[in-house]
Amino acid sequence: EAGSRSVPGDDALAHPLTIRYQIPHGAALALIMPAWSRIMSLRVPDKFMEFAHNVWDADTAEAGVQKLSRFLKQLGLPMKLAEAGVDAFQPEELTTLAFSHGEEFLGGGLEKVLKPDAESIYQLL
Repeated sequence: EAGSRSVPGDDALAHPLTIRYQIPHGAALALIMPAWSRIMSLRVPDKFMEFAHNVWDADTAEAGVQKLSRFLKQLGLPMKLAEAGVDAFQPEELTTLAFSHGEEFLGGGLEKVLKPDAESIYQLL
């Protein structure tokens, strides 16, 4: 399997936002984290429930993601690409950039991010 295990999946998904739209990496991570969490929580619900409970004292994974989003917004970070000054974007283009080195998946520590996952994550932005 050819993948990018050295960079976590959410981090690898943030890089195209910096490359394509010059969004600072930290802000790009703030955009990606809630969307990545929503998609990945469908695959590993127990891990995200643990995160929601231990970090946010939330009762569900989705409630934890919502609290994460509110926290990032309170810090003044963008939650949507439009808030970062990007009015139109193509999730397919961002997915192509994320997988531009021939990877079959991104990350792999918590869960592998496949191309369809990446496109779904970018669609949430």
